[in-house]
Amino acid sequence: DVKVDHNAFDDVASALYVYASTAVAGPILFERNLATRIRGPFPRGQLVQFNDVQGSGHKIRCNIDDETTPGFKDGPEDHVNMYKSSGTASSPIEIAYNKLRGGGPSQSGGGILAGDDAPSGFIHAHHNILVNPGQYGMSIAAGSNSKLTDNKVFGEKLAWSNVGMFVWLQYSGGCSGHEVSGNRVNWTNRDGNANPWWDGGNCGAIAGLSTNTFGDPTITAAIWNETFS
Repeated sequence: DVKVDHNAFDDVASALYVYASTAVAGPILFERNLATRIRGPFPRGQLVQFNDVQGSGHKIRCNIDDETTPGFKDGPEDHVNMYKSSGTASSPIEIAYNKLRGGGPSQSGGGILAGDDAPSGFIHAHHNILVNPGQYGMSIAAGSNSKLTDNKVFGEKLAWSNVGMFVWLQYSGGCSGHEVSGNRVNWTNRDGNANPWWDGGNCGAIAGLSTNTFGDPTITAAIWNETFS
């Protein structure tokens, strides 16, 4: 039952770090906040990181994280990171209507990481706008039953740029039941090649892939100025 709402964060290691919140502790709400100059260093460097957060009702919504490129000092790692954290089938952790811009020089950090190490699952990241957020845009790296839907992601050629969106099990444990749908991604990697999407091939069937537009030339840095409908 913690609510962080309508605050401004500047020159901090991370804006919100939540550790070991149990399923019965009540929801964590982080909404309508502004962050600038998130500086790390690793393992900090997030707008929000959940570490072993469980249960229903958790929401990260309507925030702006506007970083420089490259970031201030050590810069951001992941703007939003869900480490060993899970919602429920009826109430997934919701990451929605956020604007995330800027990142680097981290070679591992990026935008939104849903499902970072097991156990994790039931995380839904939707209707977010990301512009040059780091090494990657959005990803699922472990767990089950998470979704990336209806997001817009843009990344240009930078020294740390890799991939716009991916699903790839990077840990031990299962990885299954994910959905990636309705997203529009335009991403260029450090070599100057288009690299909007990658399936690591070890998370089983991914629902909704045919509904995405990977390599959408209409997605540019100008999406930052769009409003959510």
